[in-house]
Amino acid sequence: MLSSQERRIWQEVERRTTAGTEGLAPPRPRTQAHGVDDLPVAVVAGTWTSIVLVLVGLVLAGLVVGAVTTVLALVWRCWAARRG
Repeated sequence: MLSSQERRIWQEVERRTTAGTEGLAPPRPRTQAHGVDDLPVAVVAGTWTSIVLVLVGLVLAGLVVGAVTTVLALVWRCWAARRG
């Protein structure tokens, strides 16, 4: 059971909530997020190649392949987001 003061505060909160959302458009549905399973084969292969190169001892080559793979993954993600 609410006291009169609590009831008044609750009514004011409800009034402000309904008054603030009348002019707002309904939220757009979110596009499906891309997960790791959606990555192109080139990104996955580049990641594993860079890991193997670093483990074998070719650190510079591994870092270069890793950097190129990262750029490719970012371009793919931005391109997929723009397409919808």
